[in-house]
Amino acid sequence: MREKEIILLLQYIVNNRQELEQELRELQQNVRYRKVSVNDCLELALCRERLSMFNQVTRDIVALLKLGTYKDFE
Repeated sequence: MREKEIILLLQYIVNNRQELEQELRELQQNVRYRKVSVNDCLELALCRERLSMFNQVTRDIVALLKLGTYKDFE
């Protein structure tokens, strides 16, 4: 991969992780500060799973492209 492509990939990783983490924080606040519904709990569980899956796929991509360790990009 060229350097420009690597930079774009890393920017994508950082931006998407930040969006998922922000969504997770918002859903956690919803559960924390209002009456909890089944839908709130389901949305929170799905968001956690999306973040977990994103992190796993990112680890795999970083390993396959030999860009260092995933911890370098956290």
